[in-house]
Amino acid sequence: MYIKREIYTYSAAKQLPNLLQGIVSAELLSPSKKLWLYSPWISNIPLLDNKTNSFRHVEPLWPRGMIKLSSILEKILERGTEVFIISNTLNHNNDIFLWIEQMNDKGYKNLKGLRKKEIHQKGLLGDSFYVKGSMNFTFNGLTTLDERIEFTCVSEEVAQAKIEFEYYWNENVNII
Repeated sequence: MYIKREIYTYSAAKQLPNLLQGIVSAELLSPSKKLWLYSPWISNIPLLDNKTNSFRHVEPLWPRGMIKLSSILEKILERGTEVFIISNTLNHNNDIFLWIEQMNDKGYKNLKGLRKKEIHQKGLLGDSFYVKGSMNFTFNGLTTLDERIEFTCVSEEVAQAKIEFEYYWNENVNII
């Protein structure tokens, strides 16, 4: 099946949040073996709209309201996915790396972080999808700035991205 889509946030403000909500919902229900998050800037952005308690079947203890990236990633980790987060070394990203350390202290050894000074690539990669483009995983990247995102389920493109991400990781590994 050939599924590929480009989204420009300035012309389709709700499409990107809806796409990411769909992706993380699918990951919660049928997790990838590995999940890669590359972004120079990462914030604990809200990704699931649980205002109507529509995700109670996924996590009964989640409150009504917006569910943030860290809560989603924790559930994905609990389901056995190996999660790789790659970001830059600037202090703006300290929160995500402190969260990684906290999760590792809780026993989540399947969560790994890498800080690299000159990272520019941005993407979210699972077993069967790849989201790439100009968007950082921040509130402004998701809601405010003009961004171009490409979503693909084309198996050859997903496989190529996996090879590139694995290679980048292995060449630069500095696990926290």
